[in-house]
Amino acid sequence: MRIFLYEHVTGGGALGANLPPSLLREGRAMLQAIATDLASIENVAVDIMLEESLEARLPPAVRVHRVTAPNEARERFDLLARNCDGTLVIAPDLGGELVSLARRVREVGGLHLGATPEAIELASDKLLLPRHLLEHGVPCIRAEAFAAGPHELKARCRALAPPWPAVVKPRWGAGSTETFLLDEKSSWPDVDGQFVITPFCPGMPASMIAIVGPRGTWPLRAGDQVLSSDGRFRYLVGRMPLPASLEARAVKLGLRALAAIPGLLGFAGVDLLLDREDHERNDTVVEINARLTTSYVGLRALSRVNLAACWLATVSGGDSPVFAWQPEQIRFHPDGSVEALK
Repeated sequence: MRIFLYEHVTGGGALGANLPPSLLREGRAMLQAIATDLASIENVAVDIMLEESLEARLPPAVRVHRVTAPNEARERFDLLARNCDGTLVIAPDLGGELVSLARRVREVGGLHLGATPEAIELASDKLLLPRHLLEHGVPCIRAEAFAAGPHELKARCRALAPPWPAVVKPRWGAGSTETFLLDEKSSWPDVDGQFVITPFCPGMPASMIAIVGPRGTWPLRAGDQVLSSDGRFRYLVGRMPLPASLEARAVKLGLRALAAIPGLLGFAGVDLLLDREDHERNDTVVEINARLTTSYVGLRALSRVNLAACWLATVSGGDSPVFAWQPEQIRFHPDGSVEALK
């Protein structure tokens, strides 16, 4: 079986784009991790695209297609998606790239080994997703939209009071880009475009990851997220697993959220806020990622089995995967480095 593994930031799709360096670090870390695991599966060949100026630590068995220009990248993407047996797309939810790429795989006659375009659209829309989850009884932070400059932003934030503070972020975004924590004394950012405003909800930032297949959804592990304290919510480091009681709550709520999104397939993640006072009723969903996330680098370090093999068997309609985990807790960084915690 030949798999086309495409990571958008490193694979030439973002050539010339002014993206935060953090997205490149995380993209390369995910690419290296999943490519290594896929290449170790018997009878599986792996093709990737890589921008000419970038380097990546990859096993010799991975076939690397270098690209130097956007047109070349698009043509090579179409060719590989059409000729490989399946395509796994990894892309940040910026400007609809992930849903466009999923559609493109289908348009050229390929097999997309991920969520449907409709599921990706819903999960990545930070205005429609919370409304959808709340309608399905899943606790989620409500969001309101605005599409103007700082004056409207200030008025909309004041309309939320109480409560203060408020969180402002792009309606379609990733990596905490242009995300701000604001209160009445804040300097108002000069943002313009499609944004959402939500009340700030205290809690422990956490995430849970699952593999979704035609026969069911199987949770992996849940961990917490260390975010920057400067009001920008930058992702600094992840730790997993959570203590057993917290992990059970994260998995329970995460599975409820994923069950509310039809069309998910493959890796899916849920970002949550867990109540620090152990009140499960106050746990809430923040976002859903209908794709592979950086947590994979931590999960594979904890796993005693090849998670890429579990993913491939699951999306292909196989039986329930069997997971096995190391007993220790680990810490992982956006660049893909992992360390055991004592």
